[in-house]
Amino acid sequence: MDNSWKTPAWSWDRNAEDEKKGKIALFRCRPGKAFAVQVSQDRGCLKPSFIKTTRVLETQVDWEGWLKDVPQPDSITADGSLSFIVCPRAPDKGVGGKALRNPLNLTHVPLPDAETFTRLIETFHVHQATQTIMNRGWAIILRSEDRSGTDRKIYYNLRTTNSLDHDTALTITHIPAKRLTYAISLGYTDVQVNTVLGRLEFAEHAALEPFTLINAFIQIEKRYRFEQVELHVDDITRRIKNFSSEIAAAASSKSKSKISRPILEDDPQNLVGKAGEMRLLTNGLVSWAREMERFKEKVAREFPSCVGKDEKFPLLDAGEYLDRTVDEYGAMVRRCEGMLEQVSMTFQMETSSIARQEVNKMKALAILTMLFLPATFVATFMSMGLFEWHPKDGERVLSNYWWIYFLVAGVLTLGVFLVYFWSRLRDAWPSFRGRKSEDHMV
Repeated sequence: MDNSWKTPAWSWDRNAEDEKKGKIALFRCRPGKAFAVQVSQDRGCLKPSFIKTTRVLETQVDWEGWLKDVPQPDSITADGSLSFIVCPRAPDKGVGGKALRNPLNLTHVPLPDAETFTRLIETFHVHQATQTIMNRGWAIILRSEDRSGTDRKIYYNLRTTNSLDHDTALTITHIPAKRLTYAISLGYTDVQVNTVLGRLEFAEHAALEPFTLINAFIQIEKRYRFEQVELHVDDITRRIKNFSSEIAAAASSKSKSKISRPILEDDPQNLVGKAGEMRLLTNGLVSWAREMERFKEKVAREFPSCVGKDEKFPLLDAGEYLDRTVDEYGAMVRRCEGMLEQVSMTFQMETSSIARQEVNKMKALAILTMLFLPATFVATFMSMGLFEWHPKDGERVLSNYWWIYFLVAGVLTLGVFLVYFWSRLRDAWPSFRGRKSEDHMV
């Protein structure tokens, strides 16, 4: 049983002494705005209704005023509420125009100081495993729970891989007995912030369920990654079309000239880079789909079907929703694989075109050799001392030692062929012995 969340000794924001020793601070507070959402059930109405409030937190006074009103499990009035902090993504450029490395972007949180961040972690009962998940940076959807205290706590941690751009994270602590949910999201863009806030507006009483935020997180991630796939597919398709046109034009040219590269963006090296990005994106889709598949096995029966404002149109339950999402990811992965195969075929076309050009050059060389070789042999043979073209009386035109030339040439030719066949036999001998041993075993 995991009780690490109760340990008071761990710290989220490492001090300057740790940085001097070479350690990287896990979280860094930066100036900025965060959005605080509070959803609570209105007990004063006959029909269940919910009160939603959204505030912008920027200064320390804003944070202190909001955190003190967050319902806690030991409060008598705590019954059914969602406390949600949305930390927008840090700007792409840091202080002085220095770019923030993608793996570290989520560690820059818009809080005034480390003390406020520590209080936020304690108020939201964030599990310490979140620190490890953020530090490692690979795609994961993790569910864990703690039954040691008075109220059972369920923790959900979701994080996309930091090997891709615009990675995001979500941590949720849910207390089922009191229907209390605490959540913190990291890395959302402004558009994604509006999306998740709109999802909470639609959810009604389902907003108190953790799967509503999980659903929004998965939906935002899917939309963004699928848009990236479409952009990469369009870009690579254009490059393949231009590159294939150049190959076809060069192959049909009577001059047999080299394939030209008129512009840098259509250079095959750039196509290789785009294919590498597509492969990286494909791997990210596969890993995220695998995490959703594992997560589905744990929570398929945990969340009931949720309804929005119109109860005639219930939302899918968790299991069915995750099943359909995994299928969509599978279809998108197959599309990426198909595009990578097209890139491979394109380079095969280039290789074939170059090979044909080399064959044409070898043909020209062979024709020239066939044309000049007989004349060269006759000229060389006639220039040797085997012939006396102006013999004296009693001398022969052909020398008595003419046979030495043919003997030496024949022996050397035979030796060359013997060395060639011996090298071929030596290379083929291991595979021949392997097949022979397999036959004996059978």
